[in-house]
Amino acid sequence: MANRHVYNTDALRALEPNASWVMEDFDLDKLTWQSSDITQPSNDVILAKAAELKTAADTEYANQAYARSRNRAYPALAEQFDLLYHDIKAGKLGIAATTGNWYVGITSVKTAYPKP
Repeated sequence: MANRHVYNTDALRALEPNASWVMEDFDLDKLTWQSSDITQPSNDVILAKAAELKTAADTEYANQAYARSRNRAYPALAEQFDLLYHDIKAGKLGIAATTGNWYVGITSVKTAYPKP
């Protein structure tokens, strides 16, 4: 995950997309505004936006990690369809379907990798 200070530049771009500025080492104390035609946001506003962007990025990363893990754990579609076919052929429909191989297999993946 990116250094938290990198989000300072992302926050500046989000808050003032047309502004020009220079910042050394991602440090707001070393920020020099080069645009005079904008209202410069305070450091508190910039830090709040940076925190919001970091939270959004962390959430997106967690969602992607969850999706990758779950997708790798599922059997191939052809195998899933074969399991489903055999469950239907064995009469495992309705409530009995919850005891079929397909349902049990898919449920085990969903249990192992719950949605965040």
